[in-house]
Amino acid sequence: MANPDHPSLRFKKLNSPGNLWSLRFGGGYRAVCRRDGENVV
Repeated sequence: MANPDHPSLRFKKLNSPGNLWSLRFGGGYRAVCRRDGENVV
């Protein structure tokens, strides 16, 4: 991901063990990811 702080990307921390985030982008797409500093996996 070129810029994880882009305004069209919305991150929300999940209430779960580990460093899991919900990622919303585009026309209603969602993904679960892990943020490690500026890296998104």
